[in-house]
Amino acid sequence: MEENRELSDSAALLIKVDGGNGSGFFVGKNLIATNIHVVARTTSVSAKLIGTQTEFVVEGVTAFDPQNDLVILKIAGEGPALPIGDSDSLQAGDIVQAIGCPNGKYETTEGTVHGILCNNKWVRMRVRTSDGSSGGPVLNRNGEVIGIVISAEPPYSHAIPGNILKVLLDQAQAIEPLAQWRERKQIRAYACLVQSKIKHKANNNDETMIADLDKAAQLNPDFFLFCFIRGNMKVHLGQSKVEEGNVEVGQQYYRNAIGDYTEAIKLCPDYATSYDRRAAAKSHLGQLEVKKGNIIEAQQHYQAAIDDHTKAIELCSDYDSAYNDRADVKCHFGRSEDTAGNMKAAKDLYQEALIDINTAIELDSNIALFFHTRGEIRHALGDYSAAIEDYEKAREIDPDYTDVCKDLKLSKKALEQQKTL
Repeated sequence: MEENRELSDSAALLIKVDGGNGSGFFVGKNLIATNIHVVARTTSVSAKLIGTQTEFVVEGVTAFDPQNDLVILKIAGEGPALPIGDSDSLQAGDIVQAIGCPNGKYETTEGTVHGILCNNKWVRMRVRTSDGSSGGPVLNRNGEVIGIVISAEPPYSHAIPGNILKVLLDQAQAIEPLAQWRERKQIRAYACLVQSKIKHKANNNDETMIADLDKAAQLNPDFFLFCFIRGNMKVHLGQSKVEEGNVEVGQQYYRNAIGDYTEAIKLCPDYATSYDRRAAAKSHLGQLEVKKGNIIEAQQHYQAAIDDHTKAIELCSDYDSAYNDRADVKCHFGRSEDTAGNMKAAKDLYQEALIDINTAIELDSNIALFFHTRGEIRHALGDYSAAIEDYEKAREIDPDYTDVCKDLKLSKKALEQQKTL
């Protein structure tokens, strides 16, 4: 994609805000696009052209879309606009390039389209980005913008489809001063979201970040993402509390997270990830019930989790991590049947889990976690040699993936014992 590099370089922007930065790009000679969350909280914002000392003053807002985290800013200056392509033509496997300024430094990363989530709401890509990439353009082979980076969840990134940007550009109106725009409830909601993320980075256990997300949801009650992110935060807090030994508090966080995901689903029924995350919270509850010896209660949670993962897959048939997650729950479910002495039921669940994880690996064979999951399933089936191969494959894919070490030792030990029989 080198032939597109010169134009994209001249249109890419570093968005400088109080205490941080984001990315953006020209969409008109004096108009730039970025995410709302990049500029919602700051009192000072400017745009610096990549590779130059040219810095533009932002004069105000000409259009914004709070449901898609997009804003068009008017600047005092001019630059070359990037052409916007047809994001509806995207297909899984298409090569794309993300441009942004993580840590304030220009960066381009190439990857592929992985799928479309929530009825064209977001493009899911196998492209490395980070927080500072937010608001940057995603280009196709022709150098056309087919997406705007919105979030990163390694190894994937998400982008707002370019056609949504086209619609927003057609809605451009008179300039609204930034200070006035930031007083709008929907924009203040994004400011609260950013505040919660700052607290999360500073202290993973800071419960005050939940209050910020509560306020965000109150200010913009129709936007599913605030409930969804609040659910994610509560799951993190639940895990922290359980690790500290506060199991009851951790369980309550998981239950509250399930409520948040349920609310997110009501607001956006087609967003597959909400079902997948709700399922994960239910699985956490199941695992805690197993530790208490409450097998029936645990299995109820596991079945509910499987149902949610299944719904996610129905909405997004190439959702590889949902297949992995459903396989993991079925493996836990199988272990609970083992504990209850139901060997046939356990084996059936392990076999079902193996089908799911094989599907995940067929969809993406470069994820260490997937091979780790398959290793656990094969260990449960007594195929220790195959489990060891999967664990070693996970380490080959990601040498820093240490989660597999303990399970690898267990499988090696079990294999040695098996050989002596």
